[in-house]
Amino acid sequence: MTWELSDLVRGLAQSPQPLFLARSPSLTRHATTANGARQLRHHAQMISALLVCMVIGIHDGDSFLARCGPPGDMRERELRVHGIDAPERYQSFSDTSRSSLAALCLNVPAHIRPIETDRYGRSIAQVECRGRDVARHQVARGMAWVYTRYADTRPDLPPLQAQARKSHAGLWAYSDPVPPWQWRHAQAHAR
Repeated sequence: MTWELSDLVRGLAQSPQPLFLARSPSLTRHATTANGARQLRHHAQMISALLVCMVIGIHDGDSFLARCGPPGDMRERELRVHGIDAPERYQSFSDTSRSSLAALCLNVPAHIRPIETDRYGRSIAQVECRGRDVARHQVARGMAWVYTRYADTRPDLPPLQAQARKSHAGLWAYSDPVPPWQWRHAQAHAR
């Protein structure tokens, strides 16, 4: 019996212990053990959560608007890049950070892996544009901070930020750049 990917995902979602051989090279393994079943279920969840969307608007250096879904049923989604925080609109360096994200992602397909939804209804997601991890791109170029409060699953980001800071890349060229979370706090208290 040959299993299609949709059958694999549907079967894993319904069965606590799937027993079959997945034929994809990256998924080939017998799921006859609890550990094998867990691994296969994890792969299926990751595959099913991957969206390919067209980026149609850039809000700032860490959030954008994308059109996602099958042809004829595309829907707009507000998205925020997981693990980073870029300067806010009207904050120093916000236009440069926004332009950096636009150059990488605007009007190109993006691979989106949603993680959660924030309090504003945006999908927080790991994002790739042109084969590049957007969080890594923005942090390495000094266009965004590592948002340590939410970046616990991104241990790759702090070393990139340290290197950008050391080389005075992007916002690190300023003597004392203000992180967006501090800027937002100051703006809220100034009102």
